[in-house]
Amino acid sequence: MTTTKSLQGECQHCGGPLEFPAERIGLMAQCPHCAKETELMLATPPQEPLVPRKVIVWTVLTVALMIAGFVFLLAELKHYEKRAAERRQKSGASTHNVTNPPAKFAPNR
Repeated sequence: MTTTKSLQGECQHCGGPLEFPAERIGLMAQCPHCAKETELMLATPPQEPLVPRKVIVWTVLTVALMIAGFVFLLAELKHYEKRAAERRQKSGASTHNVTNPPAKFAPNR
C-alpha cells in the first residue's frame, strides 16, 4: 500500500482551493470550481507585512503619549511664566510706592 501525499493549491483563474497528489504537481487539470484548465501548483503562502501590526500600534500610541506630554509641559510652562510675571508685577508695584527712594552714595574725595 503506497501513501501519496496530498498537496493544496489554488486555481490560477478563480482562486478556488485544489487538492491533488504530490506527483501531479506541474501538470494541467480542470478546476472543479470554474471548469477551466489550470496548472497544479502549491498555493502561495499569505504575505505577512514587514512590520507586525502590534509594533505599529504601540509605536503610534507611544508617539501620541509623547506629544500629549509635550503639550502638557508647554501649557504648564506658560502657566508658571504667567504666575512669575504676576509676582514680579506685584513686587515691582510695592517698591514703586516708596515716596523717598534711597539716595545714591557718593564717596568724599
